[in-house]
Amino acid sequence: MRVTSVDHFGGTTRVSDLASLKNLLRERHADDLNEFWLSADAQFPVLSISVRGGVAALHFFPHDGHPGFQSRGDEPPGGLVTLQTTNGEEIDVPSQSIVSFVEVQRAAQEFAESLTLPSSLEWFEL
Repeated sequence: MRVTSVDHFGGTTRVSDLASLKNLLRERHADDLNEFWLSADAQFPVLSISVRGGVAALHFFPHDGHPGFQSRGDEPPGGLVTLQTTNGEEIDVPSQSIVSFVEVQRAAQEFAESLTLPSSLEWFEL
């Protein structure tokens, strides 16, 4: 596993295996929210996961200066889902970016092992 650090509402946690990463991704705080930033020892690439209950939006940043890639789910366009960042800021995410927590776990595992854009999801390049 190449991911070593996860920033989230509870602070920064060092992870050493997939089981500890999966357990950490289940943590929720007030309003059933959390946000996770998965990375290795370098600042990039990074995978951001904003969670509300059993759904989430993911954002992959391959390198500094790139606007990133946003996850694509099955929801129709037009709606917004309010999530929260680790610094307490509320963000409105397009509904078509929302994926299930099962999909989050697959994508997080794939990123943790490869540090590349997870192919288990569809993405939109910003």
